[in-house]
Amino acid sequence: MDTFKIKAVLAAAKHKNFSKAAEEFSYTPSAFSHMTSAFEKELGVCLFKRSNTGVELTYEGSILCKKFEKLLQAEKDIFDTAALLNNDIEKELKIVTYSSISRTLLPKILIELKKEHPNIHLNVRVADSTREWLENDTADIVFADNYALCTKTWTPIAEDKYYVVAPVGYTDKKQLSKDELYDYPFLYTDDTFSKLNFEKDRFREFIVMRSDDDLSIIKMIRDGMGISVLPGLLLEGNTEGLSVIEYLPDTKRTIGYSYRKELRHSQILGSLKRIIQKIQISQ
Repeated sequence: MDTFKIKAVLAAAKHKNFSKAAEEFSYTPSAFSHMTSAFEKELGVCLFKRSNTGVELTYEGSILCKKFEKLLQAEKDIFDTAALLNNDIEKELKIVTYSSISRTLLPKILIELKKEHPNIHLNVRVADSTREWLENDTADIVFADNYALCTKTWTPIAEDKYYVVAPVGYTDKKQLSKDELYDYPFLYTDDTFSKLNFEKDRFREFIVMRSDDDLSIIKMIRDGMGISVLPGLLLEGNTEGLSVIEYLPDTKRTIGYSYRKELRHSQILGSLKRIIQKIQISQ
């Protein structure tokens, strides 16, 4: 089916006037009207009610126009996917992730990705909150945890255990339960994990932390401001001056990634999946 005719019909339906719709396509009104009539004859359905003041969709026309819109969207998706397949080597890949992931897992992945796609332009954004970047189509891929990634395209990579983190000498306990933590000054990160696991008002004393820099909370703990519960990835290479204590009950987050649906058939996504599988096997 000729999608040009479909676009013309939708323009006429929008303007409710053949003359205005014809201007969009650089047609004369009579040529545009003839083309539309021929299309109606081809379909065997009258799409428009014509009058001296303009045109209006018939009942049948309004039903078919909804189908036409879906057809044009499908056409766009096909060309968008083809463009991704043909132009991966020139693509800018926009990645959003947490500080802890950007310092640990992500470099290994991106080094391998650059080997397979040397001309790809990487644009990495480190943020405290990641979900809206994918929802707003401002990122191609988001690396985060199960608390942030709630889409159907989410793929898990690794598990990351939580620990109680305190200044050295702050406590001699080797394990601390959730209920015991309420008796200590606590650095509350105000993220989904904290909201799901702690009742903020039960803490004897707390400081709410909101920062794109994950390491700032470690510095505050090291300086004696209080204790907190943090994921192991965040602690890698940053335990000097800290006591890392078992947190009870044993709690983990799952690190993974999610991507825009347009990447589904992309060479980049295929490479990413192979690279992550190789990294998981080697660990």
